[in-house]
Amino acid sequence: MVRWELIVVVLVLAGLPAMADTLRFKDGRALSGELAGIADAGLVFRVDGVGTVYPFAAVARVDIDWEGKPEPRVTKAEWQRAMAKAQRALFACRSARYGLTLGGFLFIGGGYWLTLEGYAPFGNLVTAIGTVATMLGIVSPTPNCPAQEAQVKLLARIGLDHDWVY
Repeated sequence: MVRWELIVVVLVLAGLPAMADTLRFKDGRALSGELAGIADAGLVFRVDGVGTVYPFAAVARVDIDWEGKPEPRVTKAEWQRAMAKAQRALFACRSARYGLTLGGFLFIGGGYWLTLEGYAPFGNLVTAIGTVATMLGIVSPTPNCPAQEAQVKLLARIGLDHDWVY
């Protein structure tokens, strides 16, 4: 009698699907395990009890298995810290051209001041350099920041999965 019960339990357990999170990479690979945290360099994903950091740039998405384990995988504070850092990096990347424009204006002002101080040839040169820099900053397109955008999107999805973003 005990043998039949044991066999039934083993068959039932063997038929259950494995409950695990899935880390999907941009190259198409998938890894089953558990999202264990967010590091500065990437996502910490635990497979067979061993945590490994996978770079944000390599990860396409994380599918969280809420039925297998309903508890949050990362703390809200950890996610907010990572998201704030990723958003700052994206903003810095996208606004790089504004520094060129501002620097150009400063050169124009410096060149004008040098001209007023009696250094006209050098002042005109600095003004010309400032004018070129300003124009390049104004007409240049907004930089493409795929790595930063991917990191923000990945973290936003984790926040949505945890109901921290609406």
